[in-house]
Order: sequence, then C-alpha cells, then structure tokens
Amino acid sequence: MKRIISWIAMFSFAALGILAYRIITRSGMLKEIRPHADVACRTVRGVTGAEDVTIDRETMIAYLSADDRRARAKGAGKRGEIYALDVARRDAMPVPLTGGVPADLHPHGISLWRGTDGEKKLFVINHPDSGAQEVLIFEVAPERLTLSDTITYPDLASPNDLIAVGPRQFYASNDRGYREPGLMATLEAYLQLPLSSLSYFDGEKGSLAATSLVFANGVNASAGGERIYVAECLGRAVRVFDRDPASAKLSERDRIPLDSSCPDNIEVDENGDLWIGAHPKVFDLLAHMEDAAKLAPTQVLRVDPRSGAVEEVYLDDGTSISAASVAAVGGDRMVIGAIFDDKILVCDRAPKG
Repeated sequence: MKRIISWIAMFSFAALGILAYRIITRSGMLKEIRPHADVACRTVRGVTGAEDVTIDRETMIAYLSADDRRARAKGAGKRGEIYALDVARRDAMPVPLTGGVPADLHPHGISLWRGTDGEKKLFVINHPDSGAQEVLIFEVAPERLTLSDTITYPDLASPNDLIAVGPRQFYASNDRGYREPGLMATLEAYLQLPLSSLSYFDGEKGSLAATSLVFANGVNASAGGERIYVAECLGRAVRVFDRDPASAKLSERDRIPLDSSCPDNIEVDENGDLWIGAHPKVFDLLAHMEDAAKLAPTQVLRVDPRSGAVEEVYLDDGTSISAASVAAVGGDRMVIGAIFDDKILVCDRAPKG
C-alpha cells in the first residue's frame, strides 16, 4: 500500500509540474518585452475601450466598437457606442454614430459587409444588460448608423467576434465553453481545453460550424470568402478553414502557430495578410483588467496565411497603449484599439507592393 501511495504522489507531483510548466510558458510569463515599432503612431483620444476596429478602405472611415468595460465590470458602466473616425484626416476625432439606438448597447466584435450594389451594413456583437447575446445589423450611411435587425439564436452562446459573409449571414466565435465562473471555467482556462466554437447564421437559423477550439477569439475571412480565419487565445494560433460558398460548411486547412499568449482580433489587408492585435503576457492582461495602473503589453502581428510567415510589427510594454486587441489596416493607415484604454493609436504604415 505504501508503494502505491508513493507512486500516486510521484505521478501527482509530476502532473502538477507539467501543468505549472505549461502555464508559465504558454502565458508568456518568461517572455521579454523589447518595445519596437515598424510604424509611426499618434495618440487619438475621445473614445474608451475601442476593443474592435475595422476600416472601410473605400472611404477611409474607421468604425470603433467602444465600451467602458472596466467601469461596467464594477457596476458603473454607461452605454457603449460605435464611433467613426476619418483616418485620412490627421485632425479628425471620433464621432458617435448610433443616435442612442439601441439604448442597451455594449458592443464587442464588429464586421463591415459590402454588397455588390454598394450597400453597406455593420454587424455588431452586443452584450446587453439583460444577459442575452445579440448580433445587431446597422445600415451604414454618412455620419450615422441605423439599426435594422437584431439576431439571436441558441448557438450564439458566448460571442466575441464575427465576420459577415452576406446581408444577413455571418460566422461568430464563442470564446468559452463555460461562461459562468466556477471549477469548469477555471479548468477550461488553465488547461487550455478546446471547448469553444464557431457558429454560423444562414439568414434564418444558427448552427455550429466548427468546434474543439481553444478560446476562439477574432474571426475574419479572405476577400473572396473561401477562407475563414479564427484566432485562438491561449491556443496561441490561427486556425484556417476552407469554406464552401454554397453550403457555408468549413473544413480545417491549416493551423498557424503564433509567438503570443493570446491572439485577439483579426483584420485582413488589401494583400490578404492578417493583422492581429495580441496579448503577449496573459497574467499582465488579467492584472490590467482589475487595475488601470498595472500596464499590459501590446503586440501586433502580421501573418501571411499562404506561407504561414509571421512578423511582429509592433511591441510595446503598455506605456503607449495597454492591452491592445486589434490592429485595423487600410491604405497607409493602421488603427490600434485596446480593451480598456481611453485612447487609440493611428499609425502610418507602408503597404506591401
């Protein structure tokens, strides 16, 4: 019996050691932050918590999904907003667009859809105070957004980001398998369990399009819609799926590993490259959620999904902007938005020829 107990103890300590090593290495605790920037950036204020950003390359208007998430977590948050920023003008400031509709707006991921006739719609994940999960569809007009549709379905369980693929069709990531705090939610996070998913809404009903993802976060598509990209926070990778345009079914094509603990939102540039706002140190991000004075580093990655090549374009210790979650690109501009900060960065970049 003593020998059995000794073996059990040895295996337990070994398992704990392996788990500790996995947490330490995958969370970025040992990563050295050496700030650098391949772009020149300026600070723009007037917006808090611009967690997601997308740029209309036709008009050079950036749409910012903003909410004071830290204040809301403490029960003091106000209504969120979608802002427009003319990134072609250096003196431009963010302009609110929704006119107070809906009243209960707490936006998260956004996606701009363009029809062949020039029609534009902005899809927005909304987390209202009721606890429901929604996708709002806004008609886009100069200087305003008009709410035209609200979509809910059971598989829209823990939505984080989305990509529109039609006038009422989209894929949305569910970033967790367990939404409520508890043992299973803790195990899901610390063991990086593949319990999250990607759902699809076909215009009438929703269903699961992909499962067994590790904290599915940002999602986007190639220009022709034949590829779907999903960032796996804690999975430290981008999953690449082939998409059947007729059925919308997905089949996994590739998995691109990233040197970052938590890749967040994905934007796609004019060449088809992926631009990812990422969190290189997860525990710094968690500390920053609780206390604004505790800075969290910011990382921007450019990924070539054809070759799998990954380039770190920007790395900051949190001084310029903390916990950035998105790097949206258009023309010679890049906009870096963050989960909590009361500012964004607008940067000049040199597009690849």
